[in-house]
Amino acid sequence: MAQSTKRRGHIGTILRIGVACGAVALLGVFWDWPAVFDALSRMKLANLLLAVVLFASGGVFMGLRWYALLRAQQVDVRPITCIRITYLGMFYNNVLMGSVGGDFLRMWYIAQHTHRRLEAVTSVLVDRALGLGILVAVAAVAWRYIPPGEWHLRLSFGPALGRILREDWPWALATLALLAAGLAGVLAWPRSRRVVSRAWHAVASRAARFGLSLKRYAHHPLSLVLGVALTLVSQSVSIIGFYLLGRSMEIPLGLAHYFVFFPVGWVIGALPISIGGTGVVEGGLYWLFTDIGGAEKGAAAALAICQRFVLLLGSMPGLAVHLLGGHLPKLPERGEFFVDAGQTEG
Repeated sequence: MAQSTKRRGHIGTILRIGVACGAVALLGVFWDWPAVFDALSRMKLANLLLAVVLFASGGVFMGLRWYALLRAQQVDVRPITCIRITYLGMFYNNVLMGSVGGDFLRMWYIAQHTHRRLEAVTSVLVDRALGLGILVAVAAVAWRYIPPGEWHLRLSFGPALGRILREDWPWALATLALLAAGLAGVLAWPRSRRVVSRAWHAVASRAARFGLSLKRYAHHPLSLVLGVALTLVSQSVSIIGFYLLGRSMEIPLGLAHYFVFFPVGWVIGALPISIGGTGVVEGGLYWLFTDIGGAEKGAAAALAICQRFVLLLGSMPGLAVHLLGGHLPKLPERGEFFVDAGQTEG
């Protein structure tokens, strides 16, 4: 069983690496590389370094945001520890699935600092949800500040949705019928019914505790307000860095475009279909800047490449944290991931 699970994990990793390599290769074929090199030659090195510094500084704000969320869960961890593990997560976000793979390592390592495992895991989930939610909100607000005449692509989902409702409903109905038949078959077999019952009770028990952890934030609204403020600061400084980088490449788009395109690209990159979102984020940004923003294709491709370079360099403090062991507590204080307060108190 363990070997089968391990094998499936290896297959999933290989598939994500394949998606990343395929996306990069596809982009490499379609990009106009002479135009890309021309845009890179116009780029100012000082702007690139500033973008790296601004992105890296965002890790401090994200670490403090996580610290505020942990305090609301009564998890006593030092701010510097949260910042160190945050940088570690930022680094691994570039080499694990999607751009959120580092969150699983954050869950693991924060459990080494506390026995309140479920509460610590809840804080990581809320931290990630808060970050993605603010990205979507920032893009939605910034979109309102872009004049309609500056959109170079008109998106209309009405006709397509109408066609699906008129023509494709039998397929949807057949799919629902098959799912219902499969569920009925599982519940009709006594052995599978017992397995489902045990799994349901286990999930329900943990879901109840998870719900109580979430409710704690209702009693600590200032923690959420502080989290939102720190999220806005961390995301804004990073986007401003990329805006300055794009300006040095003579991309004629305003700051509002960057506050729409980069959040959308990062949300797309969070999908666990590629290693670190490689290729997916770059392709998304390229499409947004060219087909919607109307930017020159070579400059858009160059900005997408520089964005990956900035993400890698800006997350290097996480590699230093890992090599120096700054993310781990002293051995006598170390907790255990599979034992938490809910078990020890019982």
